Amino acid sequence: MEGAKVHWFSILNSLMVINFLAGIVLVIFLRTVRQDLSQYEELDKVAQAQMNEQ
Repeated sequence: MEGAKVHWFSILNSLMVINFLAGIVLVIFLRTVRQDLSQYEELDKVAQAQMNEQ
């Protein structure tokens, strides 16, 4: 296309929105993984305590 102007503001704005949303998803994912790991560690401690009792 001749004389086409690149809309840098729109491109930059879109990239910023994508990064913001990706950051929110990453935070939610990390919180979920941390909660799951803490639950698994607690279950492992309970299992170890039961094995030690026997």
